Amino acid sequence: MQKMMIAVVAALWLLPAVAAGQNVSTKEAGAYERKSVTYINALWLMDESVRGLHPHQVEFILNKVKQAISMPRFDYNPVPDSLLRDFTAQANAARYPYVNEAVATAGGADPMLDSLAAVMERTVVARVLEIVDLNKEMRAANLTSEQQRNSFIADKAKTMGITMDDIQKVMNSAYIYLPLIRGYSSQLKDSSYSVGFAAGIVWFRIVTKGEKARAVPVVKNVTYSSGFSILDRHYAGEGGMVGYREFAFESAVKNAARNLMVATQQIPDFRLSGQVIDKGFLSVGFNLGRREGIKVDDKYQVVEITEDEQGNQTAKKSGWVMVTSVADSNSKHGYKSSAEVIGGSPYVGAILSEYPRLPLDLQIGGRMFAYTAVADSADSLIRGLTLKNGYGAGLDILYDIGKFMGIGQLFFGLSGGIGTGEVSGSKADDTVGGVEHGPARISGLLSWNAEVSLVKKFYIGRLAIILQPEFGYQSLILTTDQATGSDQYYMLTNAALGFAANGGLEFALSPSVNLGVGAGYQLYGKSAEWDYSYKSGSGGNWQNVATVTPGTQVNHTGVTAKLYLVWSLPSIAFDPLDMLRGVAGGVK
Repeated sequence: MQKMMIAVVAALWLLPAVAAGQNVSTKEAGAYERKSVTYINALWLMDESVRGLHPHQVEFILNKVKQAISMPRFDYNPVPDSLLRDFTAQANAARYPYVNEAVATAGGADPMLDSLAAVMERTVVARVLEIVDLNKEMRAANLTSEQQRNSFIADKAKTMGITMDDIQKVMNSAYIYLPLIRGYSSQLKDSSYSVGFAAGIVWFRIVTKGEKARAVPVVKNVTYSSGFSILDRHYAGEGGMVGYREFAFESAVKNAARNLMVATQQIPDFRLSGQVIDKGFLSVGFNLGRREGIKVDDKYQVVEITEDEQGNQTAKKSGWVMVTSVADSNSKHGYKSSAEVIGGSPYVGAILSEYPRLPLDLQIGGRMFAYTAVADSADSLIRGLTLKNGYGAGLDILYDIGKFMGIGQLFFGLSGGIGTGEVSGSKADDTVGGVEHGPARISGLLSWNAEVSLVKKFYIGRLAIILQPEFGYQSLILTTDQATGSDQYYMLTNAALGFAANGGLEFALSPSVNLGVGAGYQLYGKSAEWDYSYKSGSGGNWQNVATVTPGTQVNHTGVTAKLYLVWSLPSIAFDPLDMLRGVAGGVK
């Protein structure tokens, strides 16, 4: 096999023809038909940037892709290498056009994927179509016995230059799938190290209707993934402690594999579907479970099928549910999972169709900060300080840890906020370390917060009640105008940390978007410690003077509030938790 084909993990997938042309939401009674997947152990290395990867890095990528795509909904068989020879030669020789990665990952034109798809279509896809059409030839020749069929296949195998086993494996192919990577880059800037690359998918669906089988492009998709670390640090990896380069690489790969998994689940024919078999108050039972790979918090859309007088069927989405318990095939209560009804009113017999998303929510909105100034003393560095009306924006990343623990709607949260507010007062004239610093008017305020939390949501229909205990850090940064009698500017920073108790309400606008409002009370205490810095001229560099406790206190305890939107994500460019580990964790 040529250099670009590395035989380790799934690259081409061939699924039974019975699934071709069907949409899971339109099957009778919503039954999901398990797909049989035929694959080759390979990943396509698309350009020079990835062909130089070390073999162990390629192996790691391929293993992660296989783990992500090998879902319980599929059965697996290997695809014959004999069907790939022409594809490998032509794909290696092809000159792929330049692609703007930013445009491609945003869903724009991607001539590189189009070129690769064209090579696939005239080589491996063409060979598969030739084999698929043997079924029609046997039916036309009225070959009904197993002996007749085997004799026919043996003759065709000799003509095609492949084995009978090769033909049997792909006879009922319905899909061909190829994963690829390209655009690998790494960068060391100051002490920060980053890795990034694009991972893509090309899918063809084999259509057997008509005189001859044909291939229809289904999906050509690419997403970008990154990983981060700090120079010369070591991190806990999957096989023990790893260096900063390996940690950033592994982070990017795991994120890319997760994106590919969701992209696969989003293909309509691959979405799990089932039927509502009983109904309670705001709950339903349905006939999917652990053997299909469903998990707590998975979302399913309610699909109603209507049929006109001519027999044409139309699928209409009329709500959605969220899985609360997963059935075991050995359960004495029967094979029935439970879901909470979030939107709509599904009836017994209604079809549920999977709504794939990452176990990761992004929350963004406005927030109110809690801080007030406490009366200063005569020797305070800051005189007459007043603070009020702290407002800004916040960003939260919520990991659905409950999905893997069997606990519904339990999240681990990473959040941050930045804002400003009204401020007045002045920095007093002082001498620190033998250097005189003149008085200056305080003119600017910047506040920022960082928090970790647990979030538990309790749904009642579209309405969710939110409980959120939290540990956080808050920093206030005051800046001054130019000091009287000098060209100096000053910056004074006060910070505190502690616990907070938050609550709120969310309203589910759709399966992927919630509108929320929250309030809380943070207990960060009072702090009179200030980090004191100055710079000469507006364009100078900040120089630390000292950490002082001049008696002016800031009370970081009080009421907070926020208004926000929550998105359930189908893909993301990097794993925020891995990024936090990369830039703030590790050991030297």
